[in-house]
Amino acid sequence: MTLYPLIRISKGMKRAGKMYLSLKEGEGVARKKDGCFDTLWRSEHLEKIFCDHGFDVLESSRNISAVDTGDVWLGYVLTLKRGSENV
Repeated sequence: MTLYPLIRISKGMKRAGKMYLSLKEGEGVARKKDGCFDTLWRSEHLEKIFCDHGFDVLESSRNISAVDTGDVWLGYVLTLKRGSENV
């Protein structure tokens, strides 16, 4: 599984630009009470995807949802690697 929107967004980034991305932690897909689906991610998998697509992770965080759902959010500040073309 890849982050296709990440690739599209990166095409508009300036070389020194930064991007913040927050995704739910877990594995697979979770169905919410309203019938919507969330794709869940592991930090190791995300960091490999970022690296493979020309990004450096400047900062990362792991936080429990503020709305008391028990969800855990993985947060990342990304920038394009030096010398890499927009992916």
